[in-house]
Amino acid sequence: MKNMIAFLFAVCFLSGCAVAPLQKEAIAKGVKVGIVVRDFPQELRHVHIGTTVFNNFDKNYPLSFNMSEHVINRASQDLKNLGYLPISLKLTDPEQQELQQAVKRSDWDGSFSLSPTAQNTLSALKQKYGVDLIITYYSDNHFPAGNYGLFTQSFFNMNLFKVYSFINMDAVKTDPPAINGHGQYIDNPPLPEFNTPLDFKNIPATEIYKVESAIMKRIDLFIDNTVESSTSARKPKEIEGAFIL
Repeated sequence: MKNMIAFLFAVCFLSGCAVAPLQKEAIAKGVKVGIVVRDFPQELRHVHIGTTVFNNFDKNYPLSFNMSEHVINRASQDLKNLGYLPISLKLTDPEQQELQQAVKRSDWDGSFSLSPTAQNTLSALKQKYGVDLIITYYSDNHFPAGNYGLFTQSFFNMNLFKVYSFINMDAVKTDPPAINGHGQYIDNPPLPEFNTPLDFKNIPATEIYKVESAIMKRIDLFIDNTVESSTSARKPKEIEGAFIL
């Protein structure tokens, strides 16, 4: 458990690694922009570290809202406000897999590039759905503590409460095919308004709601900024915990 938490928060420092900026182009107003979401679980995870290893545990709580729908609705509204026509793409499984493999990140220098098959994939999606840009939001399933949730630690009478959120974004032009944005959000801010529960293993719904609200607030900020940065050629705004190209 301790190794899991160490890994979880150490990742926060990796998101700031230097990567060459993308050569982006502004997307013409009025065109169709596709939105794709994938891998968003319908639960948040509570990871707790106690005074001894025997007090450590983790527990899942169901979300009171649909995270995928929330991401789609937020991104759609942002695109409308910027003058675009958002479309929630319902891709087939093969299309989803091909799009997922379109953007590659180098293990050597962290740079981004399109895969050899990306041109055919994006051209086919352009022809079928009529979209000039596709923005994909996805979670990172390889994180041991899950994609979003609550981290607590208790040591005698001292308590620590933090929320954490992991979310990624890729934006690709379909004609001509090109990467027009990438974002990674890894955040774990304190949650000072959280009331100390009497029983860490059974947190009241009123407190879980505060966790959900904090997670949504941070994810919304990430969506707002990545939608704007991937449709324009402007430099992305800096957000604490976010890495946006």
